[in-house]
Amino acid sequence: HACVRICVDQAGFGSAARTHAKRAVLAILQAVLQLLTFWTEEYAQDKTDTMGSQRCGLVWEMCNHVLEKRMPRGNCNSMRRNIMSLMSECQDSINEFQDVITAGVAPENDDEDVEDEDVFEGEDEMYSLSEMNVAKASLNLLKCSFRSLRVSLAVMDEYGAVPSFGAASSCYEIAHRIGNGVTDLASALYPPLDMQEVKTLAMDQAKVISDLLDEVRKQESALSAETTDTIAQIRDALDRRRDDILTAVDAL
Repeated sequence: HACVRICVDQAGFGSAARTHAKRAVLAILQAVLQLLTFWTEEYAQDKTDTMGSQRCGLVWEMCNHVLEKRMPRGNCNSMRRNIMSLMSECQDSINEFQDVITAGVAPENDDEDVEDEDVFEGEDEMYSLSEMNVAKASLNLLKCSFRSLRVSLAVMDEYGAVPSFGAASSCYEIAHRIGNGVTDLASALYPPLDMQEVKTLAMDQAKVISDLLDEVRKQESALSAETTDTIAQIRDALDRRRDDILTAVDAL
């Protein structure tokens, strides 16, 4: 009931807080369904089954997640937790594709007499020579995305010192789009590359990052000099990353 109240428009909770509330409700419902399934099916067939107490404990655990206030409290905390989760996923993608790039270029198999297929084992997980520059430029854009997510946290913290929840909410919504863009771009970076798909997704991601920088500039007076300088650095880096990707793709 408490989670349902959070999702009522009049409660004043934003999409981030509602997301956590919905997850809590779904977890409780799933635990209850598992308990009911046990009593109606498994226990009915085997009276010696002792899983009932464990199922009950799971229901209590899911309820306590709400009752003990383990969910983020309020809009700002919810937005912060979600962005930190997006940052973690972004860093994982950066690490993964950095490893692929570090592995080097896939060997070229020009010798038709080579019979040992094990020599080229793992080749499908490596970039070709023509793909490497595009992969490197795209990886740099992922790093730019990570910096943008991190600065969005700083921006929302500084917004918190002034009555700017609307501005913080707008910043969060764009940051969430950046996180989704990271997932889409990363999914396209597994070799072999579809160059046009990578180019399209990369340009879309650059546009969303630019939208975030434009949004925070509207409240520039509320930001510290350090944050303002960081935003300017991201803007310069973004322009270079965009040009690098276009140059690498068009050179093929």
